[in-house]
Formats: sequence, structure tokens, C-alpha cells
Amino acid sequence: MKILATIDESSSFFRVLFGIGGILLIAFLLSSNRKKIDPRVILGGLALQFMIAFGVLRISWVEAFFGWVAKMFSLALQISVDAAGFVFGPLSNIAAMNQAFEGQGFVFAFMALPSILFFSALSSLLYYFGILQVVVRGMAWVMSRVMKLSGAESLAAASNVFV
Repeated sequence: MKILATIDESSSFFRVLFGIGGILLIAFLLSSNRKKIDPRVILGGLALQFMIAFGVLRISWVEAFFGWVAKMFSLALQISVDAAGFVFGPLSNIAAMNQAFEGQGFVFAFMALPSILFFSALSSLLYYFGILQVVVRGMAWVMSRVMKLSGAESLAAASNVFV
């Protein structure tokens, strides 16, 4: 049984490597200027992702932090769903809409847009209070150190997470 578990783990590992390699190959093939691709940036980005993954999977306080962040986003999403239910009533209830329209009950305007608007408003509040700038600045600092990017490049990449 131990041999099967090892085989399964190694095949999963190779599947991950194949996926990463495939994405990098597609990005390389679609690049408009392949000569300007800096391997240091790519390896730094991969190293940063692997460090975060290692922290989440092996370090308890990192796992707890990301778990807390996930709970906060789930809570915010649930609040947006409840607010949509308050504003739109049964129009935002997927079960009621599926029953009324025989499985075709998802209405983008009443089910998806309220969440998008809620997170947009939340981002605006975080920006207004200066919290978003601190988070983006911290992410940009880490990216500029690990990936050896310029300040403008790392700031643009870090801010794209929230756009």
C-alpha cells in the first residue's frame, strides 16, 4: 500500500511540473519579443510561488493566516449575497429562480453583479483608509527583492491583484 501512495504522490508531482512547464511554454510561444524574456524574473516568480505554497502547507501560522483571510473573504461574499437578497428578494435566490424558470434561474444582474459591486466598494473603502496601499506596497517590495524587478514593475504587478 505504501508503494501505491508513493506512486500516486510522484505522478501528482510530475503532473504539477508538466502543468507549470506547459503554461511557461505557452507564454513563451505567445510572446511578441522572446529575446527579452529574463529567466531571472521567471525563476524568481516561481520561487516566490513555491515559498508561499511551502509556507501555507508546512508552517502553521502561515496556514492560519491564509485560512483567516479566506474566512474573511467568504464572510464578505456571504454578506453580499445576503444584501442582494434584501434588495432583490427572490430574484437573487438561485433555488427560487431555478424552480420558476426550470433550471435556467441564474440571472447575472441579480446574482453576480451584487458581489462585484460589494467587493468594488470594499476595495474603495480599503483604499480610502490607506490599507490597500500598505498591502500593495508590501507585495511590491517582496516582488522587487525576490524577482529583481524595478519599483514600477513590481508596483504594477502587485496592484493588478486588486483590479
